[in-house]
Amino acid sequence: MRTRVLPKEEWGKLNVTGLPEFWEKVRHDEIEVVVVEDGDRLVASIAVTRAVWLEGLWIDEQHRGNAGVARRLINGMLASARPWSDLAFGVIAQDHVRDIAERSGGVKLPGSVYVFPLSRKEETRCA
Repeated sequence: MRTRVLPKEEWGKLNVTGLPEFWEKVRHDEIEVVVVEDGDRLVASIAVTRAVWLEGLWIDEQHRGNAGVARRLINGMLASARPWSDLAFGVIAQDHVRDIAERSGGVKLPGSVYVFPLSRKEETRCA
């Protein structure tokens, strides 16, 4: 078995995975696909992409529910994020923020968000 970054010219091999739907939404210079192959057979894959992460949305309690404030904040956020990526991600834990996100075109994704430490000091290996 071997593990490698799949060159873009071989991305057609990924048609058996769910990745084609994802990579159509991201800039190709912002993504690498790591694969595990058994001989010529693809047995596992995952996309590694740079992503815009949204964090810390806050609206003063007296201004919550004010569509103008929310609209200005979201429009500013989108304008700020657009030069960096075609997608942005964030975790939403409060109902009033969830409502703002959904009214602004945000789509809830299935699953859970995990944080993976990447510093060499905290290197973790699968057993």
